[in-house]
Amino acid sequence: MLRKPRRVVRGDRHGANQTGPLRPQAQEGRRPVGPRQQAPRGPPYQAAMALKRVAERFGDVVNISAYANRHAFVHLPQWVLEERRERRRLDMLERKGASSPLEPYVCGVCGRKCKTNLDLKKHFRQLHERERQKKLNRMRSLKGKKRQRFKERFISGNLKYEEAAKG
Repeated sequence: MLRKPRRVVRGDRHGANQTGPLRPQAQEGRRPVGPRQQAPRGPPYQAAMALKRVAERFGDVVNISAYANRHAFVHLPQWVLEERRERRRLDMLERKGASSPLEPYVCGVCGRKCKTNLDLKKHFRQLHERERQKKLNRMRSLKGKKRQRFKERFISGNLKYEEAAKG
């Protein structure tokens, strides 16, 4: 039995001729522009804004999406690195006893006072993080109405934990 050769219809490779919700129709005399090159090295946000400004010179920027390798967001601003270095140095001095804070570190969840920042971190990790993880595991095992009630009662209303975890 002989088969008919299939007719293959090929459109534009990049979908430039398509219209629809993902590809808005360009205004008269204007085309949507999208950069197709790798972003420059450096802080990702500033690089994205620089690309946007350049793209705006060629037409209306309709949509922005960024793709990056895993290592692209490893970059940290210099002020963050300096802050962390200073905090680490202070922690080491507190541990050795060379420096002591004016007032003790207070846990944001239970109010416990700790002599050093490292003690506070250890307390929080060992007590509150483990407690929260147990609640999350229990919630994952529940279904339906029980899960909803458990979530409302323990997980959603735990603002003290969320605030303490941030700071």
